[in-house]
Amino acid sequence: METGVVLLMAPWSSFWDRNWFVDGAAGFQILMGGAAVRGAVSGVGIVNLCAGLWELVVTGASWGVTLFGDVSTSPLRKDLSEPAAPAGRAASTAENG
Repeated sequence: METGVVLLMAPWSSFWDRNWFVDGAAGFQILMGGAAVRGAVSGVGIVNLCAGLWELVVTGASWGVTLFGDVSTSPLRKDLSEPAAPAGRAASTAENG
């Protein structure tokens, strides 16, 4: 997620304009100074942040932790309290039950 924050913020900071790589070639400086390139890099940062947050939510739900309320109401939670029964055995116990 740190990468997402850096990619989101860096293109709009003074670091982007004073970059050593950009000063080396005039054509590269014009390209990297454009708003479209800065916006594209920031867009990649936003995608990276969203992916990191999604992974955090999914991993937390699988561990029994949620960010927004009770774990029992989470649609991502897997019931780990009971071991899974084989498919054939579950059907036969329901018929005998």
